[in-house]
Amino acid sequence: MIKALKRLAGKGASPTVVDCIRDEFGLMQVVDTATTRSLYFNTLVEQSRQFLHAPMTLGFEYQQLLFDHIMAYAQDRRAPSICMLGVGGGTLATHCHLALPDSSQTLVDIRESVFEVAHDYFGLPHTPHIQTQVADAQAFVLETASGIQQTEQSAFDIWVLDLYDQHTMPEAFSDVVFLAALAQCIGAPGLVLFNLWRGNAHATSRVIEFWEQHPDFDVTTHPTQHTGNIILAAQPRQGGR
Repeated sequence: MIKALKRLAGKGASPTVVDCIRDEFGLMQVVDTATTRSLYFNTLVEQSRQFLHAPMTLGFEYQQLLFDHIMAYAQDRRAPSICMLGVGGGTLATHCHLALPDSSQTLVDIRESVFEVAHDYFGLPHTPHIQTQVADAQAFVLETASGIQQTEQSAFDIWVLDLYDQHTMPEAFSDVVFLAALAQCIGAPGLVLFNLWRGNAHATSRVIEFWEQHPDFDVTTHPTQHTGNIILAAQPRQGGR
């Protein structure tokens, strides 16, 4: 893999494997170059990136779009509660904590090792405002939706979904059962944000179609300029749940 990274990074990049962690889901690698630290799930797809000399700059264009949506929402609502499904290196959560220190965040990932890497190598802070939960995102959403049906209270103001394994978005997260349960979790004036990818056209189109056809949500999509990502933002309409 290092040889392939050298070819991608260019001559003289000299990537170095800082750590390798293997769990029941496969291999994770933390790799440094002269300017960046990156997280890989045993493929050449970067799961997270941090600029070593500018750690407060988000590594990906799609992350900046997600962050901008969160900050726009927070202008009208002090300290919104945030749930992130899919963590990577935790860089978006760290930025949100620094910008919104009073907001509570719940980070959900199926891999416990992801949280260890995020804390140890990417600076995810240890703070009571950031709770980590090792769980399958689908099960977490279904359980949360069931609880909301009983209490009629939304668990979080903002949901952020960035759900990719080493290859693509698993099919379960574009399934109508999962999406319908997620919709039940979002009460007015909540917000759900999806990081989607054109390279996974089938799943991306299913997610967009579900939200655009949902009668209770207003939906916008925001393609990135330089990558194949699409950020979908959906909010309950006035008078919705």
